[in-house]
This record gives sequence, structure tokens and C-alpha cells, in this order.
Amino acid sequence: MVDPFAAHLCGAEGLAIGRALEAEGRAHDAIAIRTRVIDERLALAAARDGLEEVVLLGVGLDARAHRLSWPEALRFLECDHEALLAWKRVRLGELAARVGYRSLDLRDLAAVEALFAELGPRRRVVVLEGVVAYLEEPVARALLGVIARAPGRARVIADVGGGAWSALFGRRIPATAERAGAPYRTRIAHGRRFFEEAGLHVEADVSLVAWDAARPEPRFRLPWITRLMPGVRDVARVIDAVSA
Repeated sequence: MVDPFAAHLCGAEGLAIGRALEAEGRAHDAIAIRTRVIDERLALAAARDGLEEVVLLGVGLDARAHRLSWPEALRFLECDHEALLAWKRVRLGELAARVGYRSLDLRDLAAVEALFAELGPRRRVVVLEGVVAYLEEPVARALLGVIARAPGRARVIADVGGGAWSALFGRRIPATAERAGAPYRTRIAHGRRFFEEAGLHVEADVSLVAWDAARPEPRFRLPWITRLMPGVRDVARVIDAVSA
């Protein structure tokens, strides 16, 4: 997986954060793998569901709309804080015209609900990549509930982690994230349950570790003790769920 936009979008500060995460080893690998898994789930949905729209909530500096090939009619709407979106538009130049942008604070649930009411019942995927962990748990639950109740049938693709994974292998990762100005606020040990309690039906529950282990050249290098603790290996995941 190659992102030709990454260095240009991130700038010097972003690259420094990337190097800090890379020094954490498994944290860096997890980010690369979750991105690949989400790419695959989104491409599958685009191919089989006749998607009209992809809404990326808390999109950050993701360049998925530009670095991958999509059907010409598929619309991308990127939502985040205005200052970040302004930075992104300047950096992308003419490419920015290919997607839509919406200033949005995900903690303002009324604004999120209004957005989906405005968009109407389109066939869409909502992507939450690297987002859920940074929201307080009640906000994260309520946000998923808003998406589940939105007009039409939405698919949600999101990554979750925490629980035993973070306790055993990620003690330094929260500190690194906090120094970068993005402290963890919630950790979800049971992703399927979390999404189903919000009113979403989980169609795929992908373990990042298991997905990586099936590759010819795995990136994760986990301690041998995880062979005796399969539940620990399966905490970091991508959830693919649909509204009723």
C-alpha cells in the first residue's frame, strides 16, 4: 500500500508523529493494516452495493478518495474541523474539487443528525477510521446510534481496539497519542457488542492480527505467548456493520 499524498498532506509535524508511532512497532503496523482492511471493505461495498456516497467522519488527512480508483459517480464527503479541512484543501489544490467538505464536530450530535437528514436516504458507507477511540464512550455510542437511525440503509466501517490488546501491547501508545494532542478517551474490548447495542447489524468483524497472519509476509511480530491467548490477538479489529 502506497499513499503518494501522505508526506505532502502531513507536513513536518505529521511526519514527526509518524516516526514516533513507527518507533512503537506494533502500533505503526496496526495503523497500516487497519487502513488496508478498511480499503478492502470499502472497495467491496462499492462493487456490490451500488454505492452513491461515502461519508468520512473525522476524516483527518486521509487521501482515500484520491489514492484509490472509484466509480465515477461515487461521491465522497469529508467531515472534520474547519481548520483541518482548510489545510487539506490548500495542500490538495485542484484535486480538492473532486470531493465535498463539511465542517463538523462529531460531539455535536444534533449537527451530525442534521447532516444525514440533509443528505437523505442515499446508498452510503460511513467511515470512522481512527475516530472512535478519541471520543468519550457515551458520545461514541450516541454517534453510532445517529448513524443507525439516519434515512436509508447505511453501512458503517470502523476500527476498534483496546481492552487486553492495549493493556498488554500498547502501554506506551496512549502516551504517544496524548503527546501528539490526541488522547484516547474510550477503549472497546467487544466491538461487535458495541455496534449491535447501537442498533447496527455486524456483517464482518475482522481481526487485524488474523488478517495479517494470513498474508505471505506478515507485519505483526507478536510474542509467542499470544499463541496461548487467542482472545488477546483478536482485540484490534475492523467492524463492518449495516443499519436495519
